[in-house]
Parts: sequence; C-alpha cells; structure tokens
Amino acid sequence: MSVRLPRVAAKLGADFQDLRVEELRRACQDRVAEDVQLDFKAEDSYTSKPVGLDELAKDVTALANAQGGLIIIGIAEDDQGNAFELRPLDVTKCDDLIGKMEQGLRARVVPLYPDVAIRVVEDPDASGMGFYLIGVPRSPLAPHAVRKTSRPEYSYALRVGRNTAWLEENEIAARYRDRFRLAEDHVIRVREVFKRGTGLAPEGGDVYNARPLVFLELAAVPAVPAERRVDTGFISQMAGFYGGLARNAPIPGLAQGFIGRMPIVQRGRLRYEFDLAEAEWYTDGSSFLRTLVSVGSHGEPPKLNYSALELRILALLHMASSYANWVGAYGDIDVLARTIGAQTVSPDLRPPTEQSMFIDHSSVKRGSNEPSHLTASLHSLIEEPVQLLTSAYNIAADLLADYGQADTTLLMSDGSVRWQRMGSHGDNQLHTWMTEVGLIDG
Repeated sequence: MSVRLPRVAAKLGADFQDLRVEELRRACQDRVAEDVQLDFKAEDSYTSKPVGLDELAKDVTALANAQGGLIIIGIAEDDQGNAFELRPLDVTKCDDLIGKMEQGLRARVVPLYPDVAIRVVEDPDASGMGFYLIGVPRSPLAPHAVRKTSRPEYSYALRVGRNTAWLEENEIAARYRDRFRLAEDHVIRVREVFKRGTGLAPEGGDVYNARPLVFLELAAVPAVPAERRVDTGFISQMAGFYGGLARNAPIPGLAQGFIGRMPIVQRGRLRYEFDLAEAEWYTDGSSFLRTLVSVGSHGEPPKLNYSALELRILALLHMASSYANWVGAYGDIDVLARTIGAQTVSPDLRPPTEQSMFIDHSSVKRGSNEPSHLTASLHSLIEEPVQLLTSAYNIAADLLADYGQADTTLLMSDGSVRWQRMGSHGDNQLHTWMTEVGLIDG
C-alpha cells in the first residue's frame, strides 16, 4: 500500500513517493515549518545511538496514533522548528540501515504496523549522499504502543503540534474503544463475505450417483484492507499468486487447480472454480473458499475422513491468509469456517492413506451449521507456521465437535502435526511443506 499524505504533499509540493531533492531544498528556502504531520531530523540518531531505535518507535507510533506524517532525516531546523538547511547523509549502505530500522520497528511497535515506508532520496550533486524519508500513514489499528526491549514496558505516544506527548490512561482507553468499535464492524464484514459466498450453493451431490457430499467453507476478512482493483493486470498477477502457492502449500493441488482458468469478474472480486474447489477473491484482501471434503458411497452416507478434513482446513486457512498478505492487507484477520452438505456422514478416523481399506456402515449426524469463528494476527499466520497450525487446530476442533468427535487426529493444540498419517516422506506433501517452512528437518 503506497503512503498518501495529502496535507504534507501540499506543503512540500509532492507526495511521499515523488519527493526529490528539489522539494527538500525548496522547503529550506521557504522555511517550511514542522507540524503535527511533519518532522525534521538533522542527523540519523535512530541507528547511530544505543537508544535510537526506541526513539524511532516513539516517533513512528506518535504519528500513526495521530494523523500520520513524514519524518525527513537530513534537514536541520532553526529555533522555531522551520526547515533551515540540507544536511545530506551517507546513503551508500542504505539497505542495511533501512533494514535495521524496519527490524527495530518490528520488535518495538505493538501491534505491528507494516505500512510504514522508508525510502532514500539521493542527492544528484553529491555521489553517495542523500536523505531518508519515513512515511507513516494514520493507523486504523491505533493505539500502537512502544515496547521497550530491555524489559516488558509499554508506552503510548501521540504527535501533538511539533512535539510528542505520552497518552494518559483515559486517552488510551478512548482509543481502544475506537479500535473495538472497528473490530465489531469487522465481524459484520466477515459475516457478509461468508453469507455472500454460501449463497452460491455447491452441487447437491455427485453427478454420477446423485449421492450427497460434504464441503468445507471458509471466509476470511483482514482488518486493514488492501487497495487493489479488478482489471486485466490484477487478473494476470493472480496466476503468479497461484504459482507461488503451488510451490509451497500444505495441499499444492488446490492452487494448481486454479492455474490457467479464467475468472468470473464481479464487482470488487474475482471468482474461480474447478471440480474440487471454488474461490472468491476480493480486492480488499477478503476471500471465500469452498472445497470438497467427503467421498461418495453408493447406498451409504458420504465418508468423511477426519485427518483429511483437518488438512483441508489448514490448506484453506493458509491460502486465505497468503492472499490477504499478497494483496497488501494487514492487521488482524477474522475467519469463519464450517462444513455443509450432507448432515449424516460415515466417520473415518483412519489415516487417509488407508481409506480404501476401510469399510464401515456406522454414521453420525452433524450437530450444528454455525460457523467456527477465529480472530488471529495476519502477520503471525504468515510469518509463524506454528501460529498457523494452532489456528487451524482451533477451527478443526470446533468442526469435528459438530460430529461428536472430541479429539483431532492430525493437528495438535501445541502446533505440532502427526504428519506421518499422510504417508511416507517421498510422497507426503504435508511433510514437504513443513520442511520448507522450517517446522521439521528434511
């Protein structure tokens, strides 16, 4: 997501992405004043001093908690806080310095705010010299706290005029009430996405024997939406998204099935489908997914293998969170999931590799159609595989309880997996994915 700061752009003559040395030099000539959205720094004290990264987190969260803004490193100010002269810095190792800043923010800003952008403006008249710009959009996740890394202490900063203040308890409480109100609106949104998706009813049964089947449905909505549009460029990029998932996913075949298929274009979303799965991808990062999870049987209820269902829950959650992250959404993500279709099933607790050997005429009836609801950090689902597995376990535990099953068979509550149930190393896709993400040694 690009940083847009209209008020700052009006003062400096260009927005964050377009600022050049010419605009910075003119700011000094015109004695542009610091304000609630604009902060000048004569030197880089963020990476050159022991407490610099704590100061960076304070300055960034102060802007994010207020109106957003821009920090320019390399402009000295006068006694009144006006831009006075350019002080170019060495930018020959800018990648290392920016990486240090980003890691510092990642460790200190709670909740994480990945939409902060840092860029370099090089001085064309001085080789290897330039300026650092830190763009901070106003955050819908406010209030953000500064977490000291030396001990568990949290403080809340706010940009006020030219200065930074610390929020009092009643001010923090007011901002949390605003965040909780947004969270309630977010739950309404995920239910809307789920309802719209479930309105597209799956096939009532196998076309060959007309037996009812069972499907898994999952909707996911990120708290902070992406800013994309349905156009030919976006459709073309979806092929790359599917290709990436097909190379690294718990069930690569789900993504592979969508590759090469043209979507149905709808307002604000794209719909894809093939014989085993359907997907609706919203440009804001939301999604609705449906996949077949049962095996039809002549004269008997469809067979539902619990381990295979748990694996599909993991795969859909991985796919939905990967998509939200790919389009640029962030923050928390709300997920609704349920099974739908035949209410009576033949339960199969064997490893999926032994399904063909298993014949049983017992049956159970699904006790609820209410979706399981999960709220998790999108960043954690993407960056921490154990968090993804734990979240998938929580959904699986709910859905299996609907069939009277007290324990999961594949996913464990501590984030571990009985991956051996899915087959040997050589042909076990789950084992391959777990190896790729560093959960087990190859």
